[in-house]
Amino acid sequence: MHALGQVAAFDTDARLTESEFESGLNHFLQTDLAVRSAKEVDRSFDPRRDALGRVYRYRIDTRPVRSPLLRDRVWRVGRELDIEAMRHAARRLEGKHDFAAFAGSYEGSTERTLERCDVSRQCGLVSIEMAARSFLPHQVRRTVGPLVDVGSGRVTQDALVGLLRSARPASGGPAAPACGLYLVRVEYDGLTFSQSETDGRDG
Repeated sequence: MHALGQVAAFDTDARLTESEFESGLNHFLQTDLAVRSAKEVDRSFDPRRDALGRVYRYRIDTRPVRSPLLRDRVWRVGRELDIEAMRHAARRLEGKHDFAAFAGSYEGSTERTLERCDVSRQCGLVSIEMAARSFLPHQVRRTVGPLVDVGSGRVTQDALVGLLRSARPASGGPAAPACGLYLVRVEYDGLTFSQSETDGRDG
């Protein structure tokens, strides 16, 4: 999985400004990581439990010829998908449901509210974007896999929605590969982070 807007927190007694933390951390981090923004928060702040929402995007390459620049950054299916069918199916997944079929092993309630599930296409690249307060383990990838099956004509929309009704754990799938998954942003009350110059859409 890739992250465009991951959030982390740590305690420190260093007397540095936010911009000094940002530049200092980026100096020592490996080149495949970068701190885009640093904020001072209360010591009780928990990046995971205090989150009010999360947005994930999954990218699929439907073009017949692979792009070396997108290696390990998209799921290349290499064939056309029925985007309208995928959109209709995605909308039927929105709302509060038992998403057990679209999750990995999980102990606890599998009810979640999927606030948004959008499917779009640009120049042969398909994006599936989902927003919710929280997701079950592997929920996004286990939702993308069946949606692609709908777009390929292998699964009907009704069969996909039927997985919600059965709520049989891990019955949805197969899961889409991790290479196409992006954490776009995490949302908090009264706390915003700057966005990157690119949001991962460009091919």
